[in-house]
Amino acid sequence: MFFCLLLSTLWIRPVAYAVMPPGHYEKQAEDSAIKAIAEVKDVIVLSETEENTRKKVVFALVKPFTENIPETFTGICYSVDHKWQKPGVGGTIYYYPAKGAKVLVTVVHDQGIITSFTSLDPELEQEIDVNGLAHISFIMGHARIDTVRKQDDKKEQWFAFYLGNRPAGYLYASRYRDPSKTGIVQFRHEFIVGVLDGDRRQYMISTRSRDDDTLTPQRMVIEIQDISPEGSRKLGIREIGFRIGERETVPEGVLLKGRQNAVDVPIPSGTTTDLILFDLVEQQPFHVAPLSVHVIETLELNLKKGISLVYAGIDPKNSLHKFEEQGPIRAEYWLNERHELMKVRWDEDKVFYRSTEEEATTILQ
Repeated sequence: MFFCLLLSTLWIRPVAYAVMPPGHYEKQAEDSAIKAIAEVKDVIVLSETEENTRKKVVFALVKPFTENIPETFTGICYSVDHKWQKPGVGGTIYYYPAKGAKVLVTVVHDQGIITSFTSLDPELEQEIDVNGLAHISFIMGHARIDTVRKQDDKKEQWFAFYLGNRPAGYLYASRYRDPSKTGIVQFRHEFIVGVLDGDRRQYMISTRSRDDDTLTPQRMVIEIQDISPEGSRKLGIREIGFRIGERETVPEGVLLKGRQNAVDVPIPSGTTTDLILFDLVEQQPFHVAPLSVHVIETLELNLKKGISLVYAGIDPKNSLHKFEEQGPIRAEYWLNERHELMKVRWDEDKVFYRSTEEEATTILQ
């Protein structure tokens, strides 16, 4: 259907542990005794196994953010350097230090485990120069400017939407964490689809989610209207409340079966939506085990179960990090080094490109 929306602690024996929630890795970085900008002076291979390479990284201190950091300190990390190495399923985050690189690094203690490792780009370096680490968060071993901390806990994104290589609309996405409502994240999406200088359909979706590993929806409101040169016409509002049910007893398929509104719709734990995945994928680290989720296709309220979000490496066509959805939904996501979502493809013909408000809102003019 045309309008259907589809969609660190590093362990000494890494495969012995399961992937932990993102908050675990963030806390490990926050609690590290060493937080600093440093230059990589040397990388020493300690061992190689069929699963990974263990390395000692020698750093020269450039700018400290904690006390008593020696001028030269070391940290231990793991990499996957060879095609014959097969990393096991576990909680290890892999890093790829290079001599001469200037990085923001956190280490449990001198000669201890590296808990985050991030190459500095001009924007990140400028932010740190001005504000230190006040607006920096450590997401799965990678530091980034936290728009939540920096912009009153708000985040906004704009995407131009193309259908079959022609401009067909835009997607606006915002996220807000209300400090007075612990454990809740509020999303708002505006999706417009249409033709150049012609008729279009607008979807306004407001979703209240749990602040958990999959941003599980609690309540959703969907407003639909048609817009034409003659004016606009509202087509209706749907309000849905979700509750966590037993996975085995919640079947796949359309959740409401034709009902307009409902307040007690069961969904399995580990559920998200196709639109919230735009935010969730930015929180995923590179080079780790897949994230298992169930996905609600928002506009049809169609539940698809058993989907894996898999890191597929750096795409040689655009030098961006690529994630793939595998299972009953097929989608691809491309992110830059700062974990910012740059491009999304649903099926073969639906593509979203990161854009600005001005470009996105004028794409159909």
